Amino acid sequence: MSYEYQDKSLPNRFKQCRIEANIDIKTMSDLLGVQRRSIRKYESSQTIPSAPNLVKMHQAYNVSLDFLMHIDDYRNHIEYINKALGIDDELLKLISSVNNLNHIKRINNFIKIHYKEYKL
Repeated sequence: MSYEYQDKSLPNRFKQCRIEANIDIKTMSDLLGVQRRSIRKYESSQTIPSAPNLVKMHQAYNVSLDFLMHIDDYRNHIEYINKALGIDDELLKLISSVNNLNHIKRINNFIKIHYKEYKL
């Protein structure tokens, strides 16, 4: 399912991300379960994909939804955090590899205490 854009000029990075991810239109249409014509319409801002298909697209292209929808210029959240906090890539990779919710909460509390000027 897709939705017609009211504003045909609404930008997106669907085509750019698909090409950079080296995924052809047929593969993407198979992944989303839509016709190739739908992919072309998404990429030309004629229609917007459903929320589940947007999630599949951002996962396949390995970019954030905000980047995909042209909301910001950060390909992923690590890139944003790096710029906002000035943390080096090695530490960011370590932090992003943490998947235990308790550890994530402790890291967030640490950042809030030591970096009060930053809002996360």
